[in-house]
Formats: sequence, structure tokens, C-alpha cells
Amino acid sequence: MNEIYVFPNNTNTIMVATSTGVQKSIDGGNTWITKLSGDIKDIKMKPGDSNTWYATSDDTF
Repeated sequence: MNEIYVFPNNTNTIMVATSTGVQKSIDGGNTWITKLSGDIKDIKMKPGDSNTWYATSDDTF
């Protein structure tokens, strides 16, 4: 795991950046959905907008 983000208003929602992509869990990490594939190095949420995310990678999208 390269980066992990736990939503402060709902700690069951987690986003992680991994070597296989960006994964999201809405049940505290029990199940995961791939949101973006690739070797993702870092993720950041746009301040004040949890629907907008930025990701960095060595891959091209």
C-alpha cells in the first residue's frame, strides 16, 4: 500500500493507493472496489469535495 485515506466523517469509507490501483471500501475494509487501475503512488482528495480525487502514477492512463 502506497497511501491510505480514511474519511473523517465516516471511518468505514477508505481509499487506498496500491501497486494495482486505487481501491475503495465502504464497509471498513471488508470488501474493496477498484476505482482506477495502475501502479498508483499517491492519492489526495480535493479539499472540501470528497467526490474529486487526484492520483499520481508512473503509468500512463
